[in-house]
Amino acid sequence: MLTKYDIVFMPHKDYHSSAMYPIANALEAHGFSSAFLEPTENHRANGAIEALEGKPVAWIPNEDFTSRIRSPKAVLVMNDWDVASSHLLSHCQSMGIDIIGLQEGTTDFLRKNWNNKGYSDPNRLPYTKSDFLLLASEFDATYFAERPHAIIGMDRVEPLFHEPVSFPSTPLVLININFSFKTCLEFSRDWLVDVATSCEALGLEYVLSVHPQDETDLTGYEDKVSEAPLHDLLKESTLFISRFSNAIYESLALGKPVVYYNPHDEGSRTFNEAEGAFSVAKTAASLKESIAFEIEQRDIRERARAYFDSHLSIVSGRTSTERAVEAIVNRFQKQSSASPGGSLSQSENDRVSIILPVYNVADYLDRCLDSIISQSHRNLEIIAVNDASTDNSLKILQEYARLDERILVINRPLQLGLSSARNLAMMRASGKAMMFVDSDDWLAYDACEKAFSKLVASDSDVTVFDCFDYFQPNSKWVSHYDCTEIENGTFKRHNFAKICAVWTKIYRTDFLRRIGAHFPDGANFEDWFWTVQWSTQAGKISAISAPLYFYRRNRPGSITAGKRTEAEQMRNIVRNLSLSKAYLDARGLDYLPLTVLLNKADIRVRPDKSDMPEPERRAAYSVLTNYLTKEFPFGLPKGVVSPSIVAAYAEQQPQLQRED
Repeated sequence: MLTKYDIVFMPHKDYHSSAMYPIANALEAHGFSSAFLEPTENHRANGAIEALEGKPVAWIPNEDFTSRIRSPKAVLVMNDWDVASSHLLSHCQSMGIDIIGLQEGTTDFLRKNWNNKGYSDPNRLPYTKSDFLLLASEFDATYFAERPHAIIGMDRVEPLFHEPVSFPSTPLVLININFSFKTCLEFSRDWLVDVATSCEALGLEYVLSVHPQDETDLTGYEDKVSEAPLHDLLKESTLFISRFSNAIYESLALGKPVVYYNPHDEGSRTFNEAEGAFSVAKTAASLKESIAFEIEQRDIRERARAYFDSHLSIVSGRTSTERAVEAIVNRFQKQSSASPGGSLSQSENDRVSIILPVYNVADYLDRCLDSIISQSHRNLEIIAVNDASTDNSLKILQEYARLDERILVINRPLQLGLSSARNLAMMRASGKAMMFVDSDDWLAYDACEKAFSKLVASDSDVTVFDCFDYFQPNSKWVSHYDCTEIENGTFKRHNFAKICAVWTKIYRTDFLRRIGAHFPDGANFEDWFWTVQWSTQAGKISAISAPLYFYRRNRPGSITAGKRTEAEQMRNIVRNLSLSKAYLDARGLDYLPLTVLLNKADIRVRPDKSDMPEPERRAAYSVLTNYLTKEFPFGLPKGVVSPSIVAAYAEQQPQLQRED
């Protein structure tokens, strides 16, 4: 079985790890297992792993998160807007994994400081992906009034209040150069010159602290740059001057006066509304006046008390870590009490039956089952048919069934195939609707809820949705139809060839039983014949233009990644074409679905299929031409236009004419 952790921590930088580790350690005492995810490549040099060297931490390779561990209850991040790791959080959202956002520091939540040529996308706002937030203060919470959150303070700042306050005998100004990641970078040189010139005019010594990611032009000031840690420089200085920075909090907590210099009009309220705690300067003239005033100030902690009451929640005797752990534990307890651990309402009015055939998928089954049992639509009937697996698949199914009463496991001692397993499960289904899941794939967290709601609201027989094509470690949204093909939410029937996969839809159970829908035993491409059945009989087909299903493409040992020859694959296609034609003939239906499938059969024989050796292509070609000449001796159905299909048929016409 896959490794299981309750919480996975996702640090990007050294201070992320330092803030997360005490929380992880304390949660272990409450029975929550945890691991840390290795940073993505672009963050590898930021010290996240090195910061916890020697600590008893389980590190997960980044690429294993979506494939080699079972879905955790939650992930904890300090940055949920990072581009490089966005696919991981998208995966969490699709799987219903709780995303807990731990406030990184003082944050420009609305990107009010980015009305320039900054590095980040102004529309990529912080903490919009997080389901639950651990925030520093009530001030920060005003930005997330509708979002679940807890106020925990900030461990990076709180201990500084207990350090002794001292000032150097000779006044020293610390200038913080932190136009990091190109934030407001075009203003940085002028900003530096203004501050340095003001200090020089006042006869004050100064030193520069430069952020590692800052690209400010320091020409002429190189000898003023200090390599010492910012914290040490703050303790040794008299006055701190900065743009938007968490270090302003740290300076005030250490009892050192601050000038916030903002000539480029940073819009965030955090430091523009100083509440008397420090000076705010927006021009070179006011900057000089502010420096002259603040350099003499000493009782800063008392002066900043009102500011910190609103901007930094401090609870005597309780650390931020303790408050964070309490909030996380309480959240899990509430979720657990609301989960389906007890008895369920078994009303058939909204029950969805999940059909799950299983064969030798032990390495993938945990993820699949996790996605099903975690569905936001709780009233499920999960019918899993183990088709004589020879690995641990049955054991995994039985363990999940022991923990979740919604799972029914049917164990077959003989392998009879995918179609047979689906047909058996369908006979046992009691829900109002059915969905099919392949056991190496998984569902988006709200797949059942969205699909079932659309099915009922639109009074449809079938509702179609999109899927993600999963290629480790990323996924790609594959749309089965263009948005222009959706009219008032109703799917156009003739486009069904684009959505042959059985698992990209939800079906009314009574509709499937009324038409006698079934899968052909012993044939791959069984979705083709299945699609002909439901698409020709459905009174109404609706669609959702959203990906609700994760399709794991070409895994080792899967049917689609198997070793069948092209001729064998074509024989399966031909069998489904024959069944489809017979089905349409018996009901007097037109050949439109068949012509669509015939054009689709081109995929196996078209000359531009560059990865197919010519002998195999010719063998598949032969199987197809034999079928076409036998089934359609007097000409192909109207609408068959695929060049390879037409060529295959034309190739046999001389032989047919000689036989006539």
